[in-house]
Amino acid sequence: MKTLFFDEAGYTGNKLSDGDQPAFVLASHAVSEADSAALLHSCFSRSKADEIKHKDLRRTPVGRAAVVALVDAIRSDDLPIAQYVVHKRFALFQRFFDFMVEPAMKDLKFEAYEQAFNIAATNAAYLGLPPCIGQRRFHRILELFETAARERSHPHLAAVWQSLERAHAEQEGSVRSMIDMLLVGKPEGSLHLNTMPDNPLDVSLSTMVALVVHWRRLSPGPFHVLHDETSAMTASKPLWDWLSSPGQQEATLGFGDFRDMILPLNVERTEFCRSHAYAGLQLADVLAGAQLEVCRHVMGRSNQPDYAVLLMEAGLDRVVNNIWPDANWSAPETPGAPGAVDPLDFIARGPGLGRRRRV
Repeated sequence: MKTLFFDEAGYTGNKLSDGDQPAFVLASHAVSEADSAALLHSCFSRSKADEIKHKDLRRTPVGRAAVVALVDAIRSDDLPIAQYVVHKRFALFQRFFDFMVEPAMKDLKFEAYEQAFNIAATNAAYLGLPPCIGQRRFHRILELFETAARERSHPHLAAVWQSLERAHAEQEGSVRSMIDMLLVGKPEGSLHLNTMPDNPLDVSLSTMVALVVHWRRLSPGPFHVLHDETSAMTASKPLWDWLSSPGQQEATLGFGDFRDMILPLNVERTEFCRSHAYAGLQLADVLAGAQLEVCRHVMGRSNQPDYAVLLMEAGLDRVVNNIWPDANWSAPETPGAPGAVDPLDFIARGPGLGRRRRV
């Protein structure tokens, strides 16, 4: 059985507009517990701490140098790691599209998830709207939607539509067309707000699913998943156990393209444990924290830019999936399987869910 270790950094739950914590990272690796312990001992032999934590290491020049050495050793030995990075404000905008716009498009017989239209459209709008309608206004729209989703607040959602309509009246051409697309969600917006799942903006489950799908493509398993006990994923464990179980029915979830995932994921068991007890979890913590440093640097929000550059030069580049705005994004030409099942409808059958949700 292959053991997979997970830990996260930058988690803020349903608050994705947090300017102080602009990115989220979920790190994973398949380095054995014994090899993890040896690697930590080799790179952090000078540490007197009972537990290796990135938040402590980043505070001193010696600690930062040791993390860079760790990343360099991982690259040199080609150790199996995989990370998922999330640009939170872009993720928030994509959730707005998922919960407000896509259902309205579906009612109009347009399948927004086919051919990854949703990803291309949200990239274009997220990058194209702020220069034209103003970054402050755009961010305010995102904050209003975030509050509406977290509190089921219809007045906040109404303010979203009002702000978009005012921007629409001021614009023309392609920018106006982008706003037209978003306003498609207005007529049934209140209904869709009422039918959102609990924790609608939380990205911890979706990133976990995506990384295990990555490992499943590399190996048939079975897998033993170990995650830090402080993870918010603990709240989603019933749904996670149902979805990831080896007893799950055989199915292909997706839209017939690069996003397809094969069930079962073949996770024999998932445990949430104290990182103090596992070198593998401590290694995942350091990887997640280091990757977050790089993300913040890329976003222009780093207070340790020299450290972030050294991490990048050492080869911290094992990002296998992301939610990140990209002006040049195009769908990978990866063929999907025939007969794929809509993952949103499939997961709505899971425990505690009786409504359509995005994972």
